[in-house]
Amino acid sequence: PTWCPAACTAGPGEAGREPSGRRCRFGRLDTMSAIFDFTSMLTVVLLFICTMAFLRPRISWISAHRTGFEGIPWKLARIGERASPAVAVGCIAMAVYILFIV
Repeated sequence: PTWCPAACTAGPGEAGREPSGRRCRFGRLDTMSAIFDFTSMLTVVLLFICTMAFLRPRISWISAHRTGFEGIPWKLARIGERASPAVAVGCIAMAVYILFIV
């Protein structure tokens, strides 16, 4: 993590925001990876599902492997095909959340 600039609105031991909008806490910028932030992780999973469902008819390798670690793209493509209305609603909800709420 990098240190917050002097313009950060946080007091000692408090969470605040720097002028660019990034959160800072305890004098350091609060940077999290997608693995530890639930909304980012959900966004990444939805993007993988949509991408694999789009690529499956175009890349034969995805359909060839159905088990193990190599079967993950096939499983994500299958979820995208079978649950496409739910995935679409999830993508729209995440887009609205990211664009207007966060």
